[in-house]
Amino acid sequence: MEKCCYSLQNNYAQINMKEYTRVYIGDEFCDNSLIYQIPMIEELIKTYIDRKDISIVLPVINECSFDKIDAWLGRIRKQYGNEFEIICNDIGSYAYFNKEYHVVVGRLLARVIMHYLARKDEDGILKREVGRVELDATNIKRAHSLRKYERSFYNMYSVYGHANNRCAYRNTGAVCKNECRNKNIVLNNTYLDDTYQVVKNVIIHKENNMNVGILFDRIVDVYE
Repeated sequence: MEKCCYSLQNNYAQINMKEYTRVYIGDEFCDNSLIYQIPMIEELIKTYIDRKDISIVLPVINECSFDKIDAWLGRIRKQYGNEFEIICNDIGSYAYFNKEYHVVVGRLLARVIMHYLARKDEDGILKREVGRVELDATNIKRAHSLRKYERSFYNMYSVYGHANNRCAYRNTGAVCKNECRNKNIVLNNTYLDDTYQVVKNVIIHKENNMNVGILFDRIVDVYE
């Protein structure tokens, strides 16, 4: 079982890193936020590259950000080689980066193409190229139908809603000022008697630790 950690804010200072063999670094939710954090992400990669396996987490990438992120990954690859994997969360990024990098179907992408991944036939180029698929508590029941793949489970925080290019901190059409940094909005769901959080452009929910080792070969502990 591979143990990994992932901080949604890329803050690993308070995490006991000795427990983990792999670290997830990046931004799963917003391409503007990812670009804004590139200097900090590069410092984190530099810090952990010799001690941990590295996964670079990408969000759904909009066309206005794609060239910048592609060029950045090229610089990282030139400096470190293919010593890391890329977590892709949209189908275009997966198909594009799969040409030169070790790519993984992230949990946001997995829910979009779940039916395709679970098909029993072998039609389609993408299906034959998929090695690892990542899930969380929202779709854990589908793990049995994905046994042909390596499987990761995001523990502690699950994504219950995602709005690409929409953010609670930005009006439609306004320029992003990355005001969401280190902030979240608490949502009290009285119907379900539960609490959720708005982080950037997603709704997340804190889950109880789940014993899923028999279904997955990688556990990703998610921290705020």
